[in-house]
Amino acid sequence: MRALPWRRSRSHPLYPTTTIQRYPPKSLRGCFGSANVEQLYWPVTSVAQRLTSDQILALAPDSSSAKAGGALATARKWSGLGANETAAWGECQGSGKLPYQARIDLLEAAFKCTCPSRKFPCKHGLGLYLLLASDPGLFSGGDSPSWVTEWLTSRAERTERKQQREAAPDPEAQ
Repeated sequence: MRALPWRRSRSHPLYPTTTIQRYPPKSLRGCFGSANVEQLYWPVTSVAQRLTSDQILALAPDSSSAKAGGALATARKWSGLGANETAAWGECQGSGKLPYQARIDLLEAAFKCTCPSRKFPCKHGLGLYLLLASDPGLFSGGDSPSWVTEWLTSRAERTERKQQREAAPDPEAQ
């Protein structure tokens, strides 16, 4: 398996620069100085500001994932489609016995899927997001399933713990 290149060879439609070390970076602190990093990396701030198909495909780790995600962006491949103001979810039948559960955090453009792929986002997450962008009427509203709620809750808890660690005074600095 080849290592990812350090620099991007093509410009990226979501970013103001073509040289980034990692997408997304492990730490957003200090990447762009005083710029609002969340807006540079995650331009989705509300449900009304959804990404376009081109922007979604630009999130793909490689061209084969983008192509496979585009092939999965049809309603017949999915069951249990749903969305609310914070997340979108669906189940896609893959090669396994059980369908893969794909979910997207729409507020931060974060993905999770139960497939064994090591690519991030996987083709199922891309396909789900492309389907949401092309035909939002397919997604039922209402309460999210427990597997989506648990994921969103764990993300919120991790974010809260991280903010508390950053806000806590350093005892060695005093």
